[in-house]
Amino acid sequence: MSQNTAISTKVAVFDPKEGRKWGFVNKQGTLVVPLQFGKTSFFHDGLAAVCVGPCTGYGDSFEGKWGYIDQTGKFAVNPQFDEAELFRGGLARVTLGKGTQKKQGYIGTKGAFVWTPSN
Repeated sequence: MSQNTAISTKVAVFDPKEGRKWGFVNKQGTLVVPLQFGKTSFFHDGLAAVCVGPCTGYGDSFEGKWGYIDQTGKFAVNPQFDEAELFRGGLARVTLGKGTQKKQGYIGTKGAFVWTPSN
């Protein structure tokens, strides 16, 4: 089984000794994406949302930026969003800004907006 196929079921792990950073292991338990992210989502449509930066707080007080990695751990979409949802059918809803400046739109798997952010 290839590494990519094995990770598609996604198991995120974190190590308290590493400052609560998250990474991904394959079905055999081998670390295949290093512990480097503040938060992660599941892989869906081949991509996982990951947070870089402090990744603390909640709602409008959340600090950190979200992007998407492929199953090798490389960024497919650079971190730039204040919120990011799973890809479904090749689209993901993302949020730019906070509070009254919050705008949502949809991106494709390459990061281009297919629905321009609006509030």
